[in-house]
Amino acid sequence: MRTRLLLVLSILCGLCAAAYGSQEPSGDVSLFSGGLADAVWTMLVFVGLLFLLWKVAWKPMLAGLQSREDHIQSEIDEAEATNKESQKVLADYQAKLAKVDKEGERMLASYVRRGEQHERELTTKTREQVEAMKVKADIDIARARSQAELELLDGAGELIVRLGEEILGKSMNDEDNRRLIAEAVERLKLDRTNKSD
Repeated sequence: MRTRLLLVLSILCGLCAAAYGSQEPSGDVSLFSGGLADAVWTMLVFVGLLFLLWKVAWKPMLAGLQSREDHIQSEIDEAEATNKESQKVLADYQAKLAKVDKEGERMLASYVRRGEQHERELTTKTREQVEAMKVKADIDIARARSQAELELLDGAGELIVRLGEEILGKSMNDEDNRRLIAEAVERLKLDRTNKSD
């Protein structure tokens, strides 16, 4: 197709040159000095060149630009969709995290209230005892406080395990739970012993 167009264009150029060369030059040569034949050939050459450029250069160039624009637009649309989806997932995770935080605070407050109530009960009982049994009462209070702390730690350990399961999405077996709770209790006992010294 291109070779035919080039062949037609070169024939038109040759005819124009032949027509122009057959005329005898007049005294005044200017751009606008010519006959009807020159104007017709000039117009034919211009239209032919315009058609050739339209077929060979402009259409492929416009098609390439249009395909590039379509590709860029599809990538932009895809990026926007991904962004919206990631914003939705982020909002879901933030809502879940807020829910877990509230549940943890509620459970921790419940264990603290229980511990405080237990402490108040033991304190009331020890005040009613005879002054001679004060040493024994102090030991009982310390033991009760330790028990309350252990219960609180056990509850906190269970809470941490539940939070870990919900956040990490990994369930832990009983052996892992016991081991983690025992380690936390031992650490608190060591901290308490160090503070007592």
